[in-house]
Amino acid sequence: MVVAVGARRGGAPGPDGYRLLIRAARLAGKLGAGLVTLVDTPGAAAAAPAEAGGIAAAIGDAMAAVVACPAPTVSIVHGEGGSGGALAAAVTDVVAMTPDSYFTALSPEGAAATLRIPVSRAADGAGLRPTDLHRLGFADRLLTNGDADTIAEAVLVLLDELCRQDPDARRRHRRARWSTELRNSL
Repeated sequence: MVVAVGARRGGAPGPDGYRLLIRAARLAGKLGAGLVTLVDTPGAAAAAPAEAGGIAAAIGDAMAAVVACPAPTVSIVHGEGGSGGALAAAVTDVVAMTPDSYFTALSPEGAAATLRIPVSRAADGAGLRPTDLHRLGFADRLLTNGDADTIAEAVLVLLDELCRQDPDARRRHRRARWSTELRNSL
């Protein structure tokens, strides 16, 4: 199993974090080991140095590397899943979410500012909760809690299930899944 960390605790990943994800996806593919991504980021770094370092291209390349990874892939959303920066690590065979996690293209604070409504109302109406995302087809599994033992057990079970699938069919399904719209609307 290959696991990569792309940012410091409390920070947003920059270009180097996404390049690390690319290397992890390639290594997992070469070794035939499962790739596990842990998503907890408000999104990609947005400062001028990140832009100058090619963050947009790094995010796109990371997303392509994860989708193309020949090994089984699992993403655990454990906290924030913000923007395309988080999506690059979540375009996997299986996405599992912990109860207190969320995933959105725009943070509740950003939506509240844009729509001029309270943050809590923006969060509730955005369809970003695990149950909403499961219903939409984004999340495949909802974990009962977010403790380390639950996550580790889920990862092992999911990787075992994925290893039993035909690798070519699994990769075709992953590519199709992440290149079409979600199945249901809220």
